Amino acid sequence: MLKSGLPKSPSSGAAHRSLTGAGPFYSGQHPRELTDRRIEYGGPLHRAATQIVVAEVEVFWAEMCQSMNMYSAIELTLERCETECVHPEHVAPLLDRVLALPDATRVSEIFGLLADPNRARILHALSLTEELCVCDLALLVGMGQSAVSHQLRLLRTSRVVERRKQGRIVYYRLADEHIRHVLADGLRHATEERV
Repeated sequence: MLKSGLPKSPSSGAAHRSLTGAGPFYSGQHPRELTDRRIEYGGPLHRAATQIVVAEVEVFWAEMCQSMNMYSAIELTLERCETECVHPEHVAPLLDRVLALPDATRVSEIFGLLADPNRARILHALSLTEELCVCDLALLVGMGQSAVSHQLRLLRTSRVVERRKQGRIVYYRLADEHIRHVLADGLRHATEERV
């Protein structure tokens, strides 16, 4: 939240005084409320209001930087900035775009399933074709049918795979193309040569 205190610089302080009773532009309103009025662009009232807003934004970011500097005693590593401060021009466009915690939890659960080598091999085998039965999957990945069935049950519970039953045979397939793309991207990333 932006502070409602008076700006410290002389120019913005003078503008604030003129807006709050010491000058000819006094309206009895808080400076922020002036944006609701029709103000001539580039006029003295517009310039004064702009100075107030800019000053308050500067105070806001200064306080954020100061609060982050409380952690400056932490040992610096290659992954940390030397200056514990934010860059408003970089952060502002991202404020509403970072994953919310519930969505991040669901994404992490999917990647958690892929963290098991056996499940990754089962999913990769399914990504190579339309569908496979449990017996064929067990043969391809070199696992027992009961072990494969256990892993498939976990994957189906998390909606990563789907199944259909034909007589006594159960066929499995990937739930959607998103999983296929994630597997393909992960495989390319894992096998690409590092420069």
